[in-house]
Amino acid sequence: HFQNQIIPKRCSLSETLLENRIAGLSENFEMACISGVWTADTAMESIL
Repeated sequence: HFQNQIIPKRCSLSETLLENRIAGLSENFEMACISGVWTADTAMESIL
C-alpha cells in the first residue's frame, strides 16, 4: 500500500495495530478518504 511507504510506523503499546495505523494515517492525511479493505473482520469492515 502506498501509505505504508510514506508514513512512519507508530508503535504505541497502549493501542492496537489497527489503532496505530489509523492514527498514523490521520496525522499525515487528515480528512482524506482512503479506499480499500481495512480489516479481515467483516463486521468491523462494514463499520469502517
